[in-house]
Amino acid sequence: PLGILTTKQEVDSISTQRKPSPEQAKKELAEQLWLSYYNQVLFEAGLITETERNRMKNKISALAPSASNGVDRSVLT
Repeated sequence: PLGILTTKQEVDSISTQRKPSPEQAKKELAEQLWLSYYNQVLFEAGLITETERNRMKNKISALAPSASNGVDRSVLT
């Protein structure tokens, strides 16, 4: 019984890791671009420190890993 449960959990885990639709991937990328832009604006205005900017940049990059499938994320850096 335990082996069956583990297998079902693995199948459930795999089924939830589907690729997003192209529209969803575009939306996620647009959100990341906007957040990156806003983060940079706040830094340049002196409202956040470089450390805070870098921390937020890392969080933004980790937000939607599904959007990175086939998408060049170099524009975020």
